[in-house]
Amino acid sequence: MKCVICKKEIESKDFVPFCSSRCRNIDLNRWFNEVYVVPDDVITDNNVEKNAGQDSKIDLYENMNCPDSSVGRAED
Repeated sequence: MKCVICKKEIESKDFVPFCSSRCRNIDLNRWFNEVYVVPDDVITDNNVEKNAGQDSKIDLYENMNCPDSSVGRAED
């Protein structure tokens, strides 16, 4: 199993799904800074036109490969 943040192999089960407390804290910081959001609705064919032209929020773990320095507040 690989860490969802850094993609290293997980050696200890203490921090699953992360490899360390560092990666766990990076993930927590991303939640606090609203880099991740839980979508309020699922876009389907029926509501695509209704949502056209609107900026969408980042889905959970969509932006996992960004470097730590790029972690910041998502634009609304």
